[in-house]
Amino acid sequence: MTYQKGYMGGPAKHLNQLPCKGLTLWGDCVHVAPGFVQILHKMIIIRACLGNLETEPLWWTTWKGSVHMSPNIMKKKRFLGKTAIITGAGSGIGRATAIQMAREGANVALFDLVNERTSVLEQKLNKLRKDCALAIDVDTSDEKRMEEAVRRTVEHFGGLDIVFANAGINGAVGPIEELSLSDWERTMSVNLTGTFLTLKYSIPHLKEKGKGSIIITSSINGNSRFASFGWSPYSTTKAGQVAFAKMAALELAKFKIRVNVICPGAISTNIDESTEFNEEVETIVIPIEFPEGAQPLADGPGKPENVADLVSFLASDDAIHITGAQIIIDGAESLLS
Repeated sequence: MTYQKGYMGGPAKHLNQLPCKGLTLWGDCVHVAPGFVQILHKMIIIRACLGNLETEPLWWTTWKGSVHMSPNIMKKKRFLGKTAIITGAGSGIGRATAIQMAREGANVALFDLVNERTSVLEQKLNKLRKDCALAIDVDTSDEKRMEEAVRRTVEHFGGLDIVFANAGINGAVGPIEELSLSDWERTMSVNLTGTFLTLKYSIPHLKEKGKGSIIITSSINGNSRFASFGWSPYSTTKAGQVAFAKMAALELAKFKIRVNVICPGAISTNIDESTEFNEEVETIVIPIEFPEGAQPLADGPGKPENVADLVSFLASDDAIHITGAQIIIDGAESLLS
């Protein structure tokens, strides 16, 4: 008997390893030996009754002894029944993380300035799984809009489990004396105040759940490298996010709420669209000759999906004992600076 991959309940649950002699993988199909059909059916029925079909090891006994099916046989669903807020969700790292978490069962609230990109993402995710995504038009530096956005999320999905404070801008780049106060305040407002407001209005709902996970996007700039001339506002906010994350981790530990901060290096996103270069920046640059290749591991900028994998790990129970961590993800870029 032959089954199409995914007959256990959808393409995300396909068999990709077949350690049992009764099962053979042929292309996109699974062939089940005649004497093995009833056993396979029992396995599926029992697991469906036990719940969490995707992530736990499977052991059953046959007349020939034990049959073990690795948990890797089926795609993990680490976020079944969980709700995540993702700021800056319309593009780049936020978008990749929203897709990853939705695929793994999460309901996702897409916080961003709603434009065509965000709307298309919402539609895409809701086709993937009905009503799993909600796009909310919000400026993370606007307190009233942030408070309302979090309230709408909890009301719509029934709770909150994960917060990914990812929204940010590069802002103005130039010599310190050439930067205006408004340049400085805008970068502080979006990157640092936005992170504060995201946590401020999310934490009460995480406490209500009895546990949760918060991930903040910082950067290697302002933390492990200081070679970007003219980026003082941006680097200051990124250093501030690391300190804020560590203080929050300590404060929230007794509530079983984990807080971690990630520091990406060069990642292929559209954040450069938010950069405002001052031509005077050239006057403060000190010539530095770096070794050839800025990202030696990846041989180029990383992908948003690389960061999404890390964020999803930190958000999941796989990282249950990790909090207050500052994690660099840059393909060894900062080691050359």
